Amino acid sequence: MSSTPFLAVALLDLFEGPLRGIRFPEADGESIAAAAEEVRQAQLALAHAQAALDAARGLLADRQAELTRRAQRTLAYARIYAQDKPELLDAIASVSSNTSPDGAPRKKRGRPRKDAASPAVASAQAAE
Repeated sequence: MSSTPFLAVALLDLFEGPLRGIRFPEADGESIAAAAEEVRQAQLALAHAQAALDAARGLLADRQAELTRRAQRTLAYARIYAQDKPELLDAIASVSSNTSPDGAPRKKRGRPRKDAASPAVASAQAAE
């Protein structure tokens, strides 16, 4: 897909045909062709940057998955180590209960608590 604007392509065609050799102040076939080449180079640079970004995202996902596997394995070892240490076992249980199997923090479920500082509660109390 070309990112060169249609107008520029059409003008280039004209400057290669009926307008060949015609020059306007600061506008001619050569300047349009040079600007079109700059657009093409920018498009290539964007494609390379996008490929690098995609590769970096893949690498990040791989590293995160490996870290999660290591953390799960370490947690299993820690549970075994803490079997006769109740306080440590409680701390380990707290860590494992606050994370999902993929290692991400668990999302709180249910409705948020109403507190006295919320605007809805404050306006309801003011109305009473």
